[in-house]
Formats: sequence, structure tokens, C-alpha cells
Amino acid sequence: MLGCHYPLSANYTVWESNRIYHPNRAPGANESEAARATTGNNLHIPDDLLAQAEKLAASQGRTANDLAADALNRYLAHEWLNKIEHEGQQRRQQVGLKTDEEVEAVVDRAISEYRNEQRGR
Repeated sequence: MLGCHYPLSANYTVWESNRIYHPNRAPGANESEAARATTGNNLHIPDDLLAQAEKLAASQGRTANDLAADALNRYLAHEWLNKIEHEGQQRRQQVGLKTDEEVEAVVDRAISEYRNEQRGR
């Protein structure tokens, strides 16, 4: 059920979500549950955090479920960008580039070579 929550214990709530999030996918590549024909997805959220989310969502005219989905999507996008940045830093070290200027020069050279190849076709 969209936006429905059930008490699990004194400190946690089970939250049924209408979205399935895959941390290894790029932001926006996640599919709705209906599209995948998959059954419910439960998240455990501390009751005090859920209460804050419901209050904020209500003040914005949204559901807490929408707020949580947006927050999770932003978090996953942030983690994806961190992963890409880390991979870029590793690659930079592998090729021996130390400064941003060196990286820019390599990128500019690659773009120029690509454009020259495209013109020659």
C-alpha cells in the first residue's frame, strides 16, 4: 500500500513502498513495483523519524512515502556520484595525472582527436 505504515515495535515501523530501489543503478533507472509485477517492499523506519517525515510531508502537501522516496533517490544519486568520483581519482592516479590542469589537457586533446577523426570520415 502506498504510504501505509504498521507498528513493528516500540521503536520501528514497517513501511510498504511502491518503489524498488537498486543501489547499483544510475539515478532515475529504478522501476516501479507495478511495472516489475513484484510484491511489497518493506522498510523499517524509527517511529520518531517517521513522525518527522509525516509532519514535513504534510506541510508540503505530499505523502511521507513520497518524501522518503525522494530522500532515498537523492541519497542513491549522491552515492553514485561518489563512486564515479572515486573511480575517476583511481584512474587519474593510474595514468599519472597529478593536477587538474593535466587532466584538462588530456581531455581537451582527446576531444580534439575525436573531432578530427569525425571530420575525416
